[in-house]
Amino acid sequence: MSSQSSTRVASVAGHVLADVPAQCKLLVANRGEIACRIFRVCKILNIISVAVYTKEDSESNHALEADESYLLEGTDPVAPYLNVEKVIEVCKSANVHAVHPGYGFLSENPAFATALAVAGVLFIGPRPDVLETFGDKTASRKFAEEVAKVSVARGSPVLKDAKEGLAFVKEKKMTLPLLLKAANGGGGKGQRIVRKLETFEQDWQKCAQEAEMAFGKGEIFVEEYIENARHIEVQVICDSVGNCLHAFERDCSLQLRNQKVLEIAPARGISASLRKELTSAALRLCRGIGYMNAGTVEFLVQGEDLATANRYIFLEVNPRIQVEHTITEELTRLDLIQAQIRVAFGESLETALFKHAEVKNQPSTFITPASVKRMLASSTLTTKTALKERQNTTVAKKFSDKLQEERMVCGNDGNNAAAQLRINLLPGAVAKTFSVYQPPPNVRVDTGIREGGPIVTHYDSMLAKLIVTGKNEKTLVENCLAALDNFKIEGASVNLDQHRKILNHPDFLANRVFTTSLAGILGGKKGGGSAGGSGKSESTSSSRKELGREQKSIGSPLPGQVVEMVVKEGDVVEEGQTLCVISAMKLLNDVPAPHSGKITKVLVKKGQTVVADDGLFEMEAIIYEEEAKKGSSSSTRNAKNIKAGSSEGASSSSSTSCPHQGADPLGAFRTVSSSDRATGKTEQAEYVDDFSSPALGTKIKPDSDQFKKRQKVNQGRIKLLEDRIGEVLQYGGEKMIARNRKRGKYLARERIQKVCDPGTRFLELSQLACFDMYEGKAHSASVICGIGIVHGRETMFIANDSTINGGAFYPETSKKVNRAQDIAEKNHLPCIYFVDGGGANLNASMDSSKSGTAPSTAFVWGGLQFKNQAVMSSKRIPQIGVAFGTSTAGAAYTCAMCDELVMVKKNGLIFLGGAPLVQAATGEVADEQELGGAAMHTSKSGVADHFAETEDEALAKVRTIVEHLSLRRKLPVLNMGIQGGGIAGQVIDGALGMMSTSSPRLLPVQAPLYPSDDLLGIIPEDNKLPFEVREVIARLVDGSRWNEFKPRYGATLVCGFAHIHGYPVAILANNGMLFSESAIKATHFIQIAGQRGLPLLFLQNISGFIIGTQYEQQGITKDGAKMVTAVSCYQFPKLCVVLGGAHGAGNYAMGGPAFDPRFIFLWPNAKISVMGGAEAAKVIIQVQNNAMKRKGQPGLPEEMKQMLIEKIVPAIDDTATAYHHTAQVYDDGILDPRDTRDVLGMCLQIIENNAPVVGGPSYGVFRN
Repeated sequence: MSSQSSTRVASVAGHVLADVPAQCKLLVANRGEIACRIFRVCKILNIISVAVYTKEDSESNHALEADESYLLEGTDPVAPYLNVEKVIEVCKSANVHAVHPGYGFLSENPAFATALAVAGVLFIGPRPDVLETFGDKTASRKFAEEVAKVSVARGSPVLKDAKEGLAFVKEKKMTLPLLLKAANGGGGKGQRIVRKLETFEQDWQKCAQEAEMAFGKGEIFVEEYIENARHIEVQVICDSVGNCLHAFERDCSLQLRNQKVLEIAPARGISASLRKELTSAALRLCRGIGYMNAGTVEFLVQGEDLATANRYIFLEVNPRIQVEHTITEELTRLDLIQAQIRVAFGESLETALFKHAEVKNQPSTFITPASVKRMLASSTLTTKTALKERQNTTVAKKFSDKLQEERMVCGNDGNNAAAQLRINLLPGAVAKTFSVYQPPPNVRVDTGIREGGPIVTHYDSMLAKLIVTGKNEKTLVENCLAALDNFKIEGASVNLDQHRKILNHPDFLANRVFTTSLAGILGGKKGGGSAGGSGKSESTSSSRKELGREQKSIGSPLPGQVVEMVVKEGDVVEEGQTLCVISAMKLLNDVPAPHSGKITKVLVKKGQTVVADDGLFEMEAIIYEEEAKKGSSSSTRNAKNIKAGSSEGASSSSSTSCPHQGADPLGAFRTVSSSDRATGKTEQAEYVDDFSSPALGTKIKPDSDQFKKRQKVNQGRIKLLEDRIGEVLQYGGEKMIARNRKRGKYLARERIQKVCDPGTRFLELSQLACFDMYEGKAHSASVICGIGIVHGRETMFIANDSTINGGAFYPETSKKVNRAQDIAEKNHLPCIYFVDGGGANLNASMDSSKSGTAPSTAFVWGGLQFKNQAVMSSKRIPQIGVAFGTSTAGAAYTCAMCDELVMVKKNGLIFLGGAPLVQAATGEVADEQELGGAAMHTSKSGVADHFAETEDEALAKVRTIVEHLSLRRKLPVLNMGIQGGGIAGQVIDGALGMMSTSSPRLLPVQAPLYPSDDLLGIIPEDNKLPFEVREVIARLVDGSRWNEFKPRYGATLVCGFAHIHGYPVAILANNGMLFSESAIKATHFIQIAGQRGLPLLFLQNISGFIIGTQYEQQGITKDGAKMVTAVSCYQFPKLCVVLGGAHGAGNYAMGGPAFDPRFIFLWPNAKISVMGGAEAAKVIIQVQNNAMKRKGQPGLPEEMKQMLIEKIVPAIDDTATAYHHTAQVYDDGILDPRDTRDVLGMCLQIIENNAPVVGGPSYGVFRN
């Protein structure tokens, strides 16, 4: 199996590793979110990713996201992933160079690492002997104690059976409670607490069985169980030459049944001395064994708090990446997965980190190249030295310490705390669809499933990881709660409310949490866990007053298989006593008796598979007085919770609740309006939305030959688009880039990125302007225009690209700038001009044969820019400029027309005529800096307002200016992308993240029911072929919900109301030619949309209006004019996407470029013209034939007709392409169809933030 990735990741130009083969293949011997995470790093490093999957996982995301995927045969869902031979077979058949094991499965199996070495495949992890030592927990305990001098818990070696274990306990006089522990593996599986020696043998058997299921080995040892302890772990990363450093600690104490639920970094309240002891112990362990790659050293810390803790013991080393590595990445900005791969291929830490720091636009760029250089300058580390002093080289330690210092200074962008919330299925939950909305700027979501895809429950209950950061503990908790409210999973019951309980609990807020606390926080028995078997009631049966007996049914708390029956019919049981054991997700789960009483009926048998709530037993339950009172108060409390909108215990897919209770994905991120704040009304009114609009169905068959054919054609179109954008991103070539660098200048897009808020996407407009013009050397028309987020405000950037002919203006440059200014004016966007060019390109302006633009026209376009600046300034739309380079003639006026101007020392120059021109015209020999330098203009002429020593200082000043603008937005920002953001055509992984909004029109966001990838199988290979436009709409609008207007009338035009990313929109979409009925319907619909103040979205695929005698007599011209008038006079914003053809007056009626759309985009297959080439040829031939016949001449001979066809068709069709259209700047860019929804979401947000239109609809005369 091989599939294209269903989730696309930012295309980042990473470094090719020194020792990696040209077509390196990396297999991930894992599944789920960690496999997907590794695949994304493979894309960054230009490595071919290979997945393995079982039949249960055939539709799982990891199997679809890899470049290549291979089936592991087997009847059991887990066994194939643990089968060393099968994985090695795949490595050989696929010519794999390296294997990343992820976590779990074979990640700690030394036999697997050895087998890979024999097969000549690189294992991305420690050596087999290291895995052997740390994989055997008894051996690792011994190593820690004897070699690394780290304290360990009292315990035994691996013991043969329960009898030998019990003998050891008695001989060593070990006291209860005890911990039975699997000698292999990790992840909290294979552990049982023994609180009574009477249950020792029973607990042993369960522990061994669980270990066998999880790791394939059932060896057990026993150790003291430490109460009131915190689980603290240290992240390490080591290379092959002896360098070893730590990345601080994480607190993983919040566990339920030995499974981590919520992790925090750094550990709250930890003293500096304890941190130093733990990190030093971790480094001693790793250096002592010659550890290589990433790993985690785990400790238990005993004491009331971490500030005064008096004892810590070594727990284990996890010689692999951890599930919770994410929070370390967020704080340190270190990409641990990438670091793993780099050091595995032989790079030393300093080399790997240096290269890592140079990679741009990554979600977790570590530190800057400059900071790495500073570390290297202070370190004398060499490979020879490190090899010589592997055990504990002082030089390596110096490097490590210096790295910690650098990381503290520049690692985390002000975020000092991070938490990972594991989003798990609740027992019994069955998931159908999955949607994640990632709230900016401090939330990352790692997941291995996709909306509409299967959720496979054979392996793990974890669906996703919500990784949140904050400046301190308080903001971290606030951000976590807000992020939970912004998280939506449809069709599945998950533990969002559990996390809310934890985050709001006094013990958590006071940092009084231990490994046994969570059961109590969530309402269970204090000190619980999967271990321990039966527990006692808080009061004995004899001390309680019995009120009577009731027949009760006992249902299964979760789906799984009954592996042990503990009681039989007729048994008398105590409350809490284990009745049976159910195996689910590799854990053995005791089913306790909910009451004391007598088992009257057994409904299941050993080996039977059950689902949640299936009946297990019936019992005659004893009801005590305390239970009756508790039940009454519980019922009252539950009723109150339900009234308040609580979703505890209900499916999180429910959409009926108050926005503050979690069903609304914007939740606590919603702002309070100024009027509400003034009246003291800060709570929103109760909000109930049952989404009554019907969802569109689909008839698309992805397995059909037609779908596959179209998909292949459109993949080729997208590849061509990506290649052409790739050329644009090369700027003016390596030589010009090097010249820029030499002058200490950033590239245009780099400047924009440095001003935009981190983690937000830059929407670049008209990226392919001047495509295939001026010998292909005028990329983007030498100016970068687009919209980015600065201090939460959408802002228009207009940045000269000085690598293209010195930033000089082509005619299309002026046209592109004017279009950007038009968008800015209509949407009230502040404008930032990065000026680095010398005015008009005279050669291009004078040569209309190349540009197709008369010199006089180009001259007018150039002057329009300055008028636009003045008009916008008069409308209180800020105009901000930076002079980065020589700014002469028109460029000088661009600077002078700005409200506020920054100039960069030395490079920044502003003058109407440069020194050579001044000398030629006047004879004056002028000094360049005195004539127009930053120092002069900021101190003498007053042309500029701010002097900047460097470009970094200038860019920081721009952010400061924007921060203090008086402009206030209607709505806060919607993040234009996920972590790492994007710029210049990079594709962002995932949907838009939402921040808050006070708009009453904004609904909770739902992803469409169908994947955007389907669009590639819907769009025909030829524009002449029809397609059902509702299939497109179903993949663009929220929840695929659609309120269609007049569906039975004027069927060739589809009209209706929907939401896109929560924003309401009225949509007109072509389903054929426009008839009178279609035009009348459109006119009516547009008037309704105007009354409601909605944006219009036109989805064009139109050959024009119908023609012919019949239709003229029916008034097609009159009816078409009505539609054109309605579109022309529409006072609210219009957007347009050309899906296919856009010809004739149909283009006008459907909101084409001439009708002032706020934004207009094309798909790669788009064709725009008066008519198609073939139709035009027929008309021209017919006209010439008629003319000849009027003169009494015979018609055109066939060979002449053919000549005309061969001449006319390509001439028209070549100029009708999307690329020709966008080159001439008649639109705002060409989109990958799959990105259309997200781009429209950005545009709608920008529109929504514009000042409201004053006045009602106003239309011209409709001819009747």
